Amino acid sequence: MACNGVRTSVSQGLRVSVLFGLHSPANVPGYRFPKSKIYVAIDFAEKLYLAGFLVLQVSVTLLPILSRRSMSSACDGQACEQGSMEFLPLMLTSVYCAIGMSWGFCRLIFVFLHEETTYQGQLSEIR
Repeated sequence: MACNGVRTSVSQGLRVSVLFGLHSPANVPGYRFPKSKIYVAIDFAEKLYLAGFLVLQVSVTLLPILSRRSMSSACDGQACEQGSMEFLPLMLTSVYCAIGMSWGFCRLIFVFLHEETTYQGQLSEIR
């Protein structure tokens, strides 16, 4: 029992130290509103993509539940394939993340190639 209490206090101590260690660097204002209309549209699309992770998480969580329910109603007394759509949540997550990774890679290439001449977004100045 004493070991469990020590483990819990160590875990809580690590959580507090991580919280304070991450809070001060994250508290520095780093966002600047884009200056061009196209960069405003790109910024909005990127925020929309990040908000899409919530939709993805909900759909990945509910998809297996809904597919089991529809499979059980469709298989009344017949032999059915179980798990015919088990890959779908993982595939959705992989494709969604691959789109984001590809976009991030293309954006960084653009920033490095055009340096300070064209790019006006928040990555133009790295501190």
